Amino acid sequence: MVDSWEDWIRIVSAGILHVIPFFMFGSAILALRRLDRERAYALKIANASNAAVGKTDDIVAISAKGSATRDDFVSLFGGDFSGGPPEASELFNELIQKSLSGRFEPTTTILSSYRETLSQDLSRLASAQRICLQGGVFFTFVGLGWGFSVAKFGSGTSLSNGNAIVDDMLGSLSLAFGTSIAGLLASITIILLAQIVRRRYIQTLLAFSVLVQAVFDLGRRLPQDKFFITQLSEISNAVGNSTEATRVANDRLNRLTDAIGSGLQELVSVRNSFDGAVNSILEDQRKLGDTFKAYIDTLDPEKLRRQIAVLVDQNNDSVAKDISRTSAALESTTEALAKITSLLEAMQSQRSRVEVQVPAMSHNPESRRRRAAEVQDRHVAEHKTDVPDDALPIEGLQPEAMPKQSVWRRLFK
Repeated sequence: MVDSWEDWIRIVSAGILHVIPFFMFGSAILALRRLDRERAYALKIANASNAAVGKTDDIVAISAKGSATRDDFVSLFGGDFSGGPPEASELFNELIQKSLSGRFEPTTTILSSYRETLSQDLSRLASAQRICLQGGVFFTFVGLGWGFSVAKFGSGTSLSNGNAIVDDMLGSLSLAFGTSIAGLLASITIILLAQIVRRRYIQTLLAFSVLVQAVFDLGRRLPQDKFFITQLSEISNAVGNSTEATRVANDRLNRLTDAIGSGLQELVSVRNSFDGAVNSILEDQRKLGDTFKAYIDTLDPEKLRRQIAVLVDQNNDSVAKDISRTSAALESTTEALAKITSLLEAMQSQRSRVEVQVPAMSHNPESRRRRAAEVQDRHVAEHKTDVPDDALPIEGLQPEAMPKQSVWRRLFK
């Protein structure tokens, strides 16, 4: 009979911690049986595929038709293997389709879906193992808390009452340690089952890899056999032409070797010529140095100093003469500039007087010409009076042509 909460906790914890391992044990047994069937089925198909590779006559007959079909695969295998376990049957049909279409994918790509299925089985076992371990720890603390909560000794507690309290506390502690041990045992059991399933999973996966390689080896033979004769003829033609190609290559190699040899000889001759030219240049330099040294040795230092002194004196005299001539030229130029300046000032003053005395222009052309002639005559007369006495005479210059000539040209004519 259930008399307290402690009994209910004991029943629930025992049920949980015992049901989960039994359930996981059943799941592991089913997974192991399925893996065994799939592994045996995969090895059976792989052996049949390896045996079919040796049926050369049947392969040649199938290749003569130009293409292979599923029935051709079945005939080579000696029977249809599509009635096995679901995962293996689906994999076998997929391999046949890929072989017929020539799509030979890597083994890891083909077995990716099967890896996911087996990974789910292992993840379920791992989850159950964690639940059992954590459940054992949880009910351990529940039992400890319940046991210490009932251990209350008051002042009126007798010996019989104390024994009852101790019995209740020990019962709670036994619940705690019992659930802890049960959870630990369940966790260890599930871990062992997971290891067994993982090992069987690896064996089954290796068997499936062997199956993929065997079926693909057979599939590679069937599509390629119809081109076998063509490939053999191309290979024979290539082998026949290889001799001629080798001969041509040897001829080219010989010509290249001869060209390289002649080029090396020319390089050697050029090097020798260059060395001879360098040696002759060095010899000429040595001779020139000796000649110059002998010439220096024959020179008289005192005679050289006297010649240099005479040249310096001559140069000093010529420089002094040039300086005196330059000074005279500068003085004459200064005087000429002074005269030019006075002449320009006189012309400017005369021009100003002429502009002031010019009357208003008349509309009669005769009167304008007569008045212009009078002004010009008056200008010439005044100009003669304004020119200084020490001004340079300008010969051949007509009065009427003076305004048209430059002052510098009239001065240095």
